[in-house]
Amino acid sequence: MISFGKRLVARDALDLGLVHKTTTSEALLREAITMVKDSYKGTPGLQREMLKTMKEDTYAAIVKVFSDGPRDQKAFLTAKM
Repeated sequence: MISFGKRLVARDALDLGLVHKTTTSEALLREAITMVKDSYKGTPGLQREMLKTMKEDTYAAIVKVFSDGPRDQKAFLTAKM
């Protein structure tokens, strides 16, 4: 990760509070799967409300195009994402 021109390693990002957890590259897939499974159980980690907010943010521009007017392919393709 690079912030303000300074390269940060995982430990630095954790210490600065930029991330809440780090893992090894070997354990990354296992940790990602666990995080997703936990999010559907309502346990700490990636909670359902956070997932909802992430989806709303991701698709906001697309929703706006389709709710503001005609369902025009050109409007969709030129929307600012």
